[in-house]
Amino acid sequence: MNRLTEDLRILLTNFKTVDKENGEEVEGILFEIHRIITTFEWHFSEISDLNIKILKGLK
Repeated sequence: MNRLTEDLRILLTNFKTVDKENGEEVEGILFEIHRIITTFEWHFSEISDLNIKILKGLK
């Protein structure tokens, strides 16, 4: 997840210099941000599922 965090940080930093008039460039950056956030959501969901399984196993 460190890689994802670093990728997101770089994208957000570089977004400041994106030509907002270039729709393809903006769309590409937004797609990458969406991809990273979706991946984070998936990881958090998997971690939550594992925690629930562990807690049920401890009962």
